[in-house]
Amino acid sequence: MRRLSCVFFLVAAGIAGEPEQLDKLLADLGSPDPHVREAATRALIDACDDRGGEGLRWLDTAAMVPDPEVRKRVGVVRRDLELRRKVRHLLDTFATLELPDARKEEFVRFETESRAGYGWAVPNKAVIDTSLRSLLVLHRQPYDFDAYCKEALKQSREERTDHAGNPYVLERLAFRNTLLSLWSWQRGHKRVAIEFLREANRALHRGKKFQPLSLFIRARVSRRMAARAVRAAIGGEPRTQLVKHWEAARDVKGPGFVANDFLRAYASLIEEDAKHKEPTPAERTAMPPDARARYWLYHLRDSRADASSLGPPTDPSRQLLALGWDAVPALIEYLQDTRPTRGATPAPDRLMRYGDVCAELVLRITGREFRSRGRAEDWWSDVEDAGVESYLIESLEESRLRLHAARALLQLDAAHAPRLVALAWAKDPRLLPVVAKHVKDDECERVAGLLKYKSRPAVLAVARVLWERFGDDRGLRQILAAYEKGGDDHLRSDCGEIEFLCASRAPAAIAGVVRFVERGPPGIRALFNFHAYRAVDARVLDALLLAMEDRASWAKVRGRGGRTCDRAALSVARMLRLKRLSLSNTVEDRDRELDRFAAWVRAHRDKLDWDALRR
Repeated sequence: MRRLSCVFFLVAAGIAGEPEQLDKLLADLGSPDPHVREAATRALIDACDDRGGEGLRWLDTAAMVPDPEVRKRVGVVRRDLELRRKVRHLLDTFATLELPDARKEEFVRFETESRAGYGWAVPNKAVIDTSLRSLLVLHRQPYDFDAYCKEALKQSREERTDHAGNPYVLERLAFRNTLLSLWSWQRGHKRVAIEFLREANRALHRGKKFQPLSLFIRARVSRRMAARAVRAAIGGEPRTQLVKHWEAARDVKGPGFVANDFLRAYASLIEEDAKHKEPTPAERTAMPPDARARYWLYHLRDSRADASSLGPPTDPSRQLLALGWDAVPALIEYLQDTRPTRGATPAPDRLMRYGDVCAELVLRITGREFRSRGRAEDWWSDVEDAGVESYLIESLEESRLRLHAARALLQLDAAHAPRLVALAWAKDPRLLPVVAKHVKDDECERVAGLLKYKSRPAVLAVARVLWERFGDDRGLRQILAAYEKGGDDHLRSDCGEIEFLCASRAPAAIAGVVRFVERGPPGIRALFNFHAYRAVDARVLDALLLAMEDRASWAKVRGRGGRTCDRAALSVARMLRLKRLSLSNTVEDRDRELDRFAAWVRAHRDKLDWDALRR
């Protein structure tokens, strides 16, 4: 009776002309057999999905049937169709990322030097994993994608419960599930795709991210596209191509995105490029200092200076630093210039700006930090009134400016060297590295006598001159002895001492580094583990491998906690010049990755070219 009422209602509603298949499926929704109802629901979803808008209009009418069971099932069909529409919309959003095509690429299980995982095989022993990271791998083998999807759904439900209060994990889970939904859709597994999409929504809402999944994904995709544009800039792509990258990122996120700022900045740079005429080397040599500074400021747009260094010796930032005080007036003019260079920052979707690099150069040249152009101009006006040389001589009286002033005075006139050497002997041993070449060959003992100072920067400066000028390791030994005693002061800051100990590669320093890496006090040991890669020595490598086996030790250094074994592994990777080591979030997975990485290093230890690594 229920089946007849559904068909009668459709005919009465004027739907008798619809294909007979839909009429029969609708009637089956009211079947007393649950298996028939479930099969009819799945078939009706596919049939209406194939018909697009026509199928939705048919469902609108079908939803008015008098049978409540049929109306309930029609609602299920509509919700499923809506999810399928979202999957298609997300496919369009992800299209700009050039995702692996699940219909063409091979799904594999892989192993790198540090971990195992799953992803899509690409040429040259590389994979793109399920978080869209490109990785070089040691081994990979085919893996059943359907089986992985079953495991991933189960894992997703467990992680969603275990990490209910961790937004970072839940957002990562939502992004991964969305990707798996798209790849399942490409493979024709629409029901699995819908289930992954539901899991992505649940993870997003559990993480208190009360926004539609589509907006969350658009934001994620736009950030990845912004990061891709930044990598392209760092890689040296032409600015006209960078504009295309940022336009694509803007189109994904919409108005108000940071891409608009980059597009305006690149438009300005491209306009300047069109007007610029490159001088010949002879013309550049004949330029006065101010014109030379402005020449290098023009080329600062291609600078590799990043948040921690000024780039290679030929970098425009290095050339400006070499100009010293002659470049300061021009640098001040650019302090608030927000146009991008090609330097990296800790944020993956940001670049160093003109103003960032200029502020760093002003700090390195003058010892003064400015972010406001107005304050810098007022200060420079006072310096010009007094005269640069007079200002620098006065600055020798200020401890915080003394080193910068000494370097600048020597650059202006080497005749200032005796005054500076006398100041180093009498008042401030920190000046010794600046005037090291003016210290006489027979003054080693006099230099060693300055180790009596209690100031750690002063002792470091004396130790540096003793080792680099005279080959004397007394300063190195004194620094090591101070670290043996430990103390909170050494934990708060190492003043560059550990970097110097490791980079000196003196026998006493290497022995000390090995000792601290293996069994130093917790906080001190963590610092040595972090910096030990600079030593580039087989004995230090062995000590780090031994530290990687210590899974129990944990230390908090400068507000950040971490395990000894993790810090040691990162140091090994940097010493061997491997790509950045990526470790899993869970302790169990991380320990397995450390074991595999340590085994790989031991297997290749005897083949390492230490001379090449030291260069």
